[in-house]
Amino acid sequence: MRRFWPARDLAIIEFLDGTGIRASELCALRPRDIDWTTERPLLRVDEGKGNKNREVPLPSRTVYALNAWTSERAVHPKTTPQVAGGRSLFIQNNGRPATTGWLDQLLRTLADRASVQLPDGAVAHAFRHSYGLRTAMRGVPTNLISQLLGHQDPKTTAIYTHAASRNLIAALDDAGIL
Repeated sequence: MRRFWPARDLAIIEFLDGTGIRASELCALRPRDIDWTTERPLLRVDEGKGNKNREVPLPSRTVYALNAWTSERAVHPKTTPQVAGGRSLFIQNNGRPATTGWLDQLLRTLADRASVQLPDGAVAHAFRHSYGLRTAMRGVPTNLISQLLGHQDPKTTAIYTHAASRNLIAALDDAGIL
């Protein structure tokens, strides 16, 4: 059993940061959930919360980290379970599929090793909020943010657009523009 997998851990962080997927969705990912046939690889989330299906384009850095992780798994088949069709994309150190509890503990361990203080609450969900806020701050329309995050209720997505507006006002005020 391996103790640390930097390639896996980086791929997990890049997935959470670059796609805004839920922790449960990340844990359920299989290799076939990545569509490599499009111009930009797409993450296909089937039956997310509320049984909503959606597609999320993968940022280049996420693709790079994913390729490094899957290459490492392929090169070390005796110490790393193979990625194949229906198997989990992300696995625990013991080879079992990732779980949300394990994911939270992994992220807390990585933060501790990096001397980063984390607030209480679900760590993986903070990546989702960060993604939602970043897309709103960059001017992505609310309906697209809602689609990317798999929100059924537009009020849920409005949290990000309101926060983005407050941050924008504060930044303009700090810059002396307002």
